[in-house]
Amino acid sequence: MDFVSYDNYPVWGGLDEPISPAAIAMSHDFNRGLLGRNYWIVEELMGAQGHEMIGYLPRPNQAKMWSYQAFAHGCTNMLYFSWRGMDRGAEQFCYGIVDHSNIRGRKYKEVQSVFSHVPKFEHVLQSPIQADIAVLYDYDNIWSWRFQPQSKAFDFTTELLRLYEPFYRLNANIDVIPVSRDFSTYKILLVPVLQIIDETLSEKLKTFARCGGTIIFSFRTGLKNKQNNIHFKHILPAYVSDLVGAHIHEVESLAYRRVPIVGEGRWKDRKAMCSVWRDLLEPTTATVLYRYDDPFYPLAAITENEYGDGNVYYIGGGIDDDVLNDLAKEIVQKHHIWHVESDEGVEVYRRVCDDGEYMFILNHTDQEKRFHHLTLKPYDSQIVKI
Repeated sequence: MDFVSYDNYPVWGGLDEPISPAAIAMSHDFNRGLLGRNYWIVEELMGAQGHEMIGYLPRPNQAKMWSYQAFAHGCTNMLYFSWRGMDRGAEQFCYGIVDHSNIRGRKYKEVQSVFSHVPKFEHVLQSPIQADIAVLYDYDNIWSWRFQPQSKAFDFTTELLRLYEPFYRLNANIDVIPVSRDFSTYKILLVPVLQIIDETLSEKLKTFARCGGTIIFSFRTGLKNKQNNIHFKHILPAYVSDLVGAHIHEVESLAYRRVPIVGEGRWKDRKAMCSVWRDLLEPTTATVLYRYDDPFYPLAAITENEYGDGNVYYIGGGIDDDVLNDLAKEIVQKHHIWHVESDEGVEVYRRVCDDGEYMFILNHTDQEKRFHHLTLKPYDSQIVKI
């Protein structure tokens, strides 16, 4: 493939509201990660969409804001879908820039405002994006989870977002890449629900940690081999148990139950909840950060292990956001990774070019927000040179 193109639909027929801003962002980071460079969008939503069912109508300037989010994350070329709504066929209800009335109204002016403003920043859009954080995925692993989700509450994308979102909220740049890619240049690896780990991959992960990197694993790590068979005569997490610094002998699907966890050490007496699943961790060399508040299984829920010059965390279940948000902040500060805090619903994406730094500042909410000295109207989108 010469380049990647993508159809960006943050909302589709039948949905009462769009998917989350983090889920949209992660899709952009995934498409940029396919070839490790910027990409095109050949269908960008402007009006309400659907085939047999019609969905949520983007509020004024919301579709424009989604366009700026795409440009921020690496889109260089964009086409809206569609120019004019079709009067027949399967896509009669895919409303366009101009509707069936043929009147050039609000949506036309919104698109016009994008294309009158964005070309001034073409050099920013064309610039490469450098990230210090990577989310790893593997298609064999994805198929394995589809065949056997193991918990009624399990959703693969939700578990990717569980590790992605805490760093997204800090507005740090993130790549989403396959496990086969060279990841030695990153500082942080996020490894969500990676059941399938072989010896080759485990050695790459160990080298990464040994050289000073931080790895965050979530539950069910290292369960299976490439043939989708459970590792035999290996203590879980197989091939990375020494990297994690803990053993897993027993597990439990939580389905729709939630169990309490309590912090230890620097997190002492802090409380949170765990859902979906729990690995019951027995540390060998790792430090316990959180433990299950359970009289029968008072084992570790989250551990931290020093490995070479690096650190390895294991998140044993579907842990609450607050815990992971605090952990992410601690880790990016340790690695001196650029980040900036913003109000809930305000996304800030940094791009670095030859002539300086730029920020895409996006308000994903229907409320007025502020970021530093800027006032952001509902669904506002701005590009600011620092």
